[in-house]
Amino acid sequence: GQKVKPQAVIMAVKRFAANSKQMIETKKMREVLGKSTINLKSGVADIAVEKTEGLFDLLGDLARKVKTHKGEILSVVEGQTEAAIIIEEKYVDDVIKKLPKKSVLKVERNIVDLHLLCPPEFWNAPGIIYMVTKQLALADVNIIDLLTTTTEFSVLVRKEDAGRAFETISKLIEESKKSMEGKK
Repeated sequence: GQKVKPQAVIMAVKRFAANSKQMIETKKMREVLGKSTINLKSGVADIAVEKTEGLFDLLGDLARKVKTHKGEILSVVEGQTEAAIIIEEKYVDDVIKKLPKKSVLKVERNIVDLHLLCPPEFWNAPGIIYMVTKQLALADVNIIDLLTTTTEFSVLVRKEDAGRAFETISKLIEESKKSMEGKK
């Protein structure tokens, strides 16, 4: 046979290792997505507000009012200078009345929550959010907000994009299930 330079062998091994890692991560992403389910909830709003004194008092009032135990949505995402309040549309006017007018930056109504329920491995599977958001971008779906917990992942989109977004994510979940079934 031919003589092979040591550098050529080293490069081949490095390429193989990089490709193997990518295949493993993709397999893990597909396993997690394949075990996930998706639900859709409409009638959601996203209120962007400046962080002001008294904001957290209002949030305490909201937490007592919103019936999260009955499936109503209340999520607060706090940034350094502003916060996003994701809430049922029916509470928007009450929230706005209690806030200083200048502190309300934007109110987005007609939002739909595409809610993925994921297995516990979700938290340790790099690339899941990327896979989902990439497919939504390719489907020309604008994402309003993303929310995650250890086993849940919500994608907030406008009502007019909801059907396309639901179909896109459902297809991704189904393809992931099929690819895992084929490898058993």
